[in-house]
Amino acid sequence: MPLIFRNIVTKAFDTDPTGVNVFYQKTEQLKAYDIYERYELLQRQVYTHLVHDMYASVRKEMSQLITSFMPKGKLVLELGCGIGHELYEISKAYPFEYYLGIDSSMRFLKSAQKFFVDGEKVTFELGRYGLDAQSFQFSGNSSLNFCLADAEDLPLTNDSADLLMHYFLFDRVSNPELLIREIRRVLRPGGVCICATPFNFSSLDNRNLYGDPQKLKGLFRQFDMLPISPEIVIPVEEALDIAGNKIVWNTHLFAFRKDV
Repeated sequence: MPLIFRNIVTKAFDTDPTGVNVFYQKTEQLKAYDIYERYELLQRQVYTHLVHDMYASVRKEMSQLITSFMPKGKLVLELGCGIGHELYEISKAYPFEYYLGIDSSMRFLKSAQKFFVDGEKVTFELGRYGLDAQSFQFSGNSSLNFCLADAEDLPLTNDSADLLMHYFLFDRVSNPELLIREIRRVLRPGGVCICATPFNFSSLDNRNLYGDPQKLKGLFRQFDMLPISPEIVIPVEEALDIAGNKIVWNTHLFAFRKDV
């Protein structure tokens, strides 16, 4: 892990043989109940996301926001980074020094490390799902680092990130207030958070409390995070198979700045 991360982390960590930095150990029981640790499900999801570049339209809008509000900085933090594709694309486009992706799925993070740090060629054989074999390879980027950690209890010091982003995370955490509290804590004064969410809450209580744009903006304001752009709504298509079946997520994109 680069020296900058050693200076800002607040918890002990191990480094997995693959290179992923591990801030907590998932028990076998947690792995068994976590759908994001199921190998074949994730292989299929990674395949369809990469083939169809699911977040391309959101990435375009997010990139415009980054250019408008803060084109430079030292540290970009992505929460719920999955396989790291979005962080990788941002790393190619902007002159930040370091990029840190955090997720709770070790399988996702190992894929991220292979794809985007090591530049390893990965081939998917998913004939049982009616999908053609497909190989992917990206140029490795040593400025990317991937960590197993909890987005609601980040292992980072206060005021350590310049830009924080997350896709499809706000509606998937157990406590959105804890998430936003942590976002504010780790952002430097004036730092920017950009989030994309379809408000697809699995918890009815959270849906009632936070399930629309005005409630989300109000929650960020409670933590002195001020909106700095108009809300953008983007239809995101998630392909399910080669037959053309898909899900359309009405995705809301927001940008907030930490009040100084």
